[in-house]
Amino acid sequence: MTTVPQQRLVHRQEFAELEVGETITELSIDGGKARLRTEKGQASEWRDYKAVTLNKQTCAAFFQENDKLLASVNAQLLADPVTV
Repeated sequence: MTTVPQQRLVHRQEFAELEVGETITELSIDGGKARLRTEKGQASEWRDYKAVTLNKQTCAAFFQENDKLLASVNAQLLADPVTV
């Protein structure tokens, strides 16, 4: 049996700004921690993330960017009141 070395591939993706196109009547925010894999023998890295769902349709996740999450939600047309 032979072993073939495998590299870890990292993909970067640019996403469009959060845009719903209708009045936001409902939003949900969730968050947690994600563990980043490190080289063997090194301590794992934990990072915070938050995700927002608007009108049960449009979703976006923010990785250690609370200000961007707030700006994205506040840029939407919000109903009065919004169900949280």
